[in-house]
Amino acid sequence: MKLFGTTTSPFVRRVRVVAAMLGVPVEGVDTRTEAGQAAMRAVNPTWKVPCAVLEDGTVLWDSRNIQAALVARHGWWSLRPVRDPVVENNRVHLVDAALEAAISRFYLQADGVEVDAVPYLRKQAERVRVCTDALEADLDGVFFRGNEALGLAEIAWVCALDWFRFRGVVPVDERPVLRRFVDHWDTMPAFAETRPVLGTLS
Repeated sequence: MKLFGTTTSPFVRRVRVVAAMLGVPVEGVDTRTEAGQAAMRAVNPTWKVPCAVLEDGTVLWDSRNIQAALVARHGWWSLRPVRDPVVENNRVHLVDAALEAAISRFYLQADGVEVDAVPYLRKQAERVRVCTDALEADLDGVFFRGNEALGLAEIAWVCALDWFRFRGVVPVDERPVLRRFVDHWDTMPAFAETRPVLGTLS
């Protein structure tokens, strides 16, 4: 599978984790480069990562879509299959809402915007807090409640929490429940090998 993205994106990382756990080889295309951006935009009109091109030429946009295609083609292996799509999708939606709000604030602040002076961006900070609180309350140790194996919701939350840590946008280490959860999974090779770093996706 050819995967367009960066080593820092939590959405790209989700796909990398699932691919690693399913034994799917990944050829990374680094979209931080001009050539990588041009190659990605040639097949993806959303201009967003991740974007994947499968072995048969199928082009997929969005981490959820790519993950669904991977498990449909390769099976779940040691991953927990989705048992209750409504609950699972709600959890992943909460993760996505927190991430998208945090990412918008992070990049606007990097561009020099005084984010706390903008009402919409203050609302985004509150969205991150509320979603994080809800997800924390839904954890039961190293799984979400009712689960006994690693699934897509847990993967999404680990990747988000590690990005929060990496960018310093949420004090994950000050929250024992979140810290125990993410530290547990970070020891697994699929997570350890894909931690957010400034580098070249390969």
